[in-house]
Amino acid sequence: VLRRVLFNPPWLSTLRDFARFLLVAALLSPMLSAFARAATRVLLGDSFWPVWLQWFLGDSLAIIALVPAFLFAAQGRVRKPVVSTTELTVLLCGVAFSSWLAFWYANQAGTYTPLLLYAPIPSLVWAAVRAGPAGVSVSTAFIVFFALTGADVGRGPFAVYGPAVDLLAVQLFLVVLALPLAALSLLIDAHRQSQDALARSERELQVQNVQLRTLAGRLITAYEDERQRISRDLHDDIGQRMALIAMALDQLTVEHRGTPSASGDALPRIP
Repeated sequence: VLRRVLFNPPWLSTLRDFARFLLVAALLSPMLSAFARAATRVLLGDSFWPVWLQWFLGDSLAIIALVPAFLFAAQGRVRKPVVSTTELTVLLCGVAFSSWLAFWYANQAGTYTPLLLYAPIPSLVWAAVRAGPAGVSVSTAFIVFFALTGADVGRGPFAVYGPAVDLLAVQLFLVVLALPLAALSLLIDAHRQSQDALARSERELQVQNVQLRTLAGRLITAYEDERQRISRDLHDDIGQRMALIAMALDQLTVEHRGTPSASGDALPRIP
């Protein structure tokens, strides 16, 4: 279904493509697999809908967090970030520290436990603004791995509610956290691409204007050269004709006064 609704390979460069990806891969497919999984767990004595919800959130979270990261890495879209290596290192350290603070240290912080859940958000927003969709996907995958590992060993802000509720709450929180940040990164990336395209168009327009000015200058130069050539031709031709007419008039004047000339028919012929 993804091959029919997206390009092959899927690029996930627009919000529409990401929405189609979520609908098919992160909603429909996990729903079907969750029904199959819950049906098998019912045979073992478990309740259907809690198992279905946990399985659905687990598959959906894996698709949302991991697949874009692997996809962007395979397409080489994390090889040319818009930030420096130093900034990426600081960003990675911020993601790691905020993940530890929110999903490992939170159950030891007492009354500040709910507030620590917001600790990874600044790092993710930073990744969305500076590193684009690839940075957000890699950061989200790291946070998901960190959070689920903490929930598995009984660490995190929801550990007091028991393992089942803890895992379910962490999955739901991560899904709600990952979706808007992924959409934000795609919108920022699309805006950056439109700005780059506009800058390229402006540069091309400037080059074309320079070429047009150069061509106009050449046309003016050619026009001036042609006018000067025509002027020289007219000047030389008329000057020669006037000189011949003057010579002819001089000879006619001499003959009219009766001055003998060397030859009576030696008048120059005017072409």
